[in-house]
Amino acid sequence: MKYNRLTKVESLLLLLERPAKLFLSEQELPDLPIRAGNIVTTRPSFPLWPACADILFNSQSRIFVGLSYSIHENSRNLVRNLCNGLPDEIVRYNDITSHSLAKPYIEYDLEVHRLEIIWTNIYADSLEIAQLDSGFWYYANNSVVENHVVAFGLTYISEILDDYGLVLPSVFVLPFFAPEFRRTL
Repeated sequence: MKYNRLTKVESLLLLLERPAKLFLSEQELPDLPIRAGNIVTTRPSFPLWPACADILFNSQSRIFVGLSYSIHENSRNLVRNLCNGLPDEIVRYNDITSHSLAKPYIEYDLEVHRLEIIWTNIYADSLEIAQLDSGFWYYANNSVVENHVVAFGLTYISEILDDYGLVLPSVFVLPFFAPEFRRTL
């Protein structure tokens, strides 16, 4: 799906409830919960394991494809459980077991598993170590499922694009939505 180019994309929000959806904004994401259907999230927070995100991109087109979080051996079960039920075309636990899954990481430690957040169907063949702390996780508030992830947000996109010489895709496969940010739960 094509999007009307914004003057400057500053944030991205991926709704991870099926059907997955995408939101792009010229503003930073507010530090507020969101409503997604009948689910209200917590305020945005960091992942449940100690990690900062690295950048996945396509080396030929320089398209910013997604993010990659390294997963320490002690956190593998936690992250696998976190991925259960999430759309695997967007959130992928990568144990680096095949050549195509290992391609972006070939210059790095192939023993380190990765959690990948992908917002396009363009193949990511390269990784840039960035250690970004601008990726935020929205968990379901009052869910019976522990650590139920509802959405993922990324801010400072224009800065990331400039710093690493990347561009956003002109076409996204996810439909767009307008999130409802909540001042109160």
